[in-house]
Amino acid sequence: NVTTGGDLTLKDLTVAGGRVEGANTDGGGIFAGEGTRLTLERVTVRNNMALGNNGDGGGISGDRSKVTITKSTITDNTAADEGGGVSSDNGAFTISKSKLTHNTAGTTGGGFSNDDGTATISHTVISDNSATDGGGVDNDGDVTDIVHSTITRNTASALGGGIYDNSNDSLLLRHVTVAKNAATSGGGIYTTGSVGATIEDSKIVHNIATTGDGGGISINGPSDPVVALRRSAVSDNQATGRAGGIFFNPPEGATDALLTLTDVRVTKNLAQLEPGGIYNNGTVIVVGKTTIIDNRPTNCVGSPNPVPTCFG
Repeated sequence: NVTTGGDLTLKDLTVAGGRVEGANTDGGGIFAGEGTRLTLERVTVRNNMALGNNGDGGGISGDRSKVTITKSTITDNTAADEGGGVSSDNGAFTISKSKLTHNTAGTTGGGFSNDDGTATISHTVISDNSATDGGGVDNDGDVTDIVHSTITRNTASALGGGIYDNSNDSLLLRHVTVAKNAATSGGGIYTTGSVGATIEDSKIVHNIATTGDGGGISINGPSDPVVALRRSAVSDNQATGRAGGIFFNPPEGATDALLTLTDVRVTKNLAQLEPGGIYNNGTVIVVGKTTIIDNRPTNCVGSPNPVPTCFG
């Protein structure tokens, strides 16, 4: 427990078997409180539990703290509420060259949850985590920036198998692979934020929406989502509902909602209902060498609004 003013560095050790219970009790393994610093280098945080009502951060919880995690493994931790592996509440988190695996959250963010904070995640694997929303990552923060990382085999019993984005600020993905995740809707990514997401040089592949729409990406209200994909691939995803590739469904009257595709490939996605590639109920702008082909049962036919350059 790192209390106000504390500055703790842990290197080359294991934090295991921690358990906290009671109302609003966070940080099964480590809790870093307001105005603290926590640094982990080559540390394993495993088999910890935050089990109280609203318990966040089964492995690590940071509340208005600065946390740096490098070359570490956060695994097999459990939180009753948010952040099975790691939870940030108004914190500043940097995670690099690490693994967040096999963690479980009762509500959001099986691997990592960012609530009103900033987070930078680089060269990190987030895999085999589970939650109600955001099996891998939950973003309800100021900025979550994920680069050169892999988000795979995570499961959400509701929305966003890989990533659930409910922020009014931004989610940035650069050189990220979001693969083999599953949720009822938004198998790879589910976003509702007003600023939305920017996805660059990334792959959204082999994700599944088990009962709903958007096997790869699902973009919804209640606000005006603005999402941009650049030089990325959305391929080989599946949806039991509509749009194995991208489901874009802003609320009625959302005049500022916009999906921009620049040099994007939307290919070989499969849906039970038309269209298989892109469902557009808003405004889509297509720029550069964007390719939308080989989706089933259709590429874009069956969508209420047209998708430029998309045929069949």
